[in-house]
Amino acid sequence: MTTSYAPYTYANLPVLLQKMAEMTVQSPSARAIYTQSTAGDGGAGVGDGDPAFFDQINLDEALQIYSLVRSLRPQNTLEIGFCCGGSGLAILQALEDNDMGTHHAVDPYQSSYAAGMGERNVREAGLGHRLRLLGTFTENAFPHLPRVQFAFIDSSHLFDLTMLDFVLVDKLLESGSVLALHDTWMAAIQKLIRFILLNREYVVFRPSASPSSRVSLRSQLVQILRRICRSLPRSEQIFAPEFLTPWHCYNFSNVAFLKKLGNDQRDWRFFHRF
Repeated sequence: MTTSYAPYTYANLPVLLQKMAEMTVQSPSARAIYTQSTAGDGGAGVGDGDPAFFDQINLDEALQIYSLVRSLRPQNTLEIGFCCGGSGLAILQALEDNDMGTHHAVDPYQSSYAAGMGERNVREAGLGHRLRLLGTFTENAFPHLPRVQFAFIDSSHLFDLTMLDFVLVDKLLESGSVLALHDTWMAAIQKLIRFILLNREYVVFRPSASPSSRVSLRSQLVQILRRICRSLPRSEQIFAPEFLTPWHCYNFSNVAFLKKLGNDQRDWRFFHRF
């Protein structure tokens, strides 16, 4: 059955991206990626029939991102971590179909770790005219980037470095815009999302309706207990954040979408445990 995020389907995604998502890699190490991406005399990619391709985004995630960018109609988008260009292709195709916008991608390892495959795939898809790729670290690229209306972070995945990416991206992201973070199965990314939701002006954003699920009586009772605990004075100082709001309560897929409500105006003493 074809998954859709009305009114879009997989058919709206670039053919190259669909081929990329069908590929699998046995050993996604840096050396393996480099070897695979330069296989053949001309460094052949997916479009040339090379079966050894690496990219982490799947078609459902690509379609969510594509559909969101179509609806947001951003003038500028930003991606931290470009790799082989899978998510970038979804964003670029959405901009192309909107007939507006430039995608700014930041990746210091594009020419080494991914052997330039991301740029090559974008050119092959005919979307290079909407891409501006900066082969440096986020802190170096920051002064050269415009305000953006959508941003996607899928970079180092280390907590401190991804936190740095978020802080810099937040300064560029306009109020009312959307931030997406990939690989929410990772503890570091979960912790960062908790920080953002509890300490910054962001809320969970649902780009499409989530299917409802049946909740057992035991789960309902646990939820009631947690609500009671959250209502107690100084509850955040008594109970761990993971108890008050377990990760599964956010109901994220492998991509989390957060909407920015406003700029950072915290008092210097403000802090919520996360």
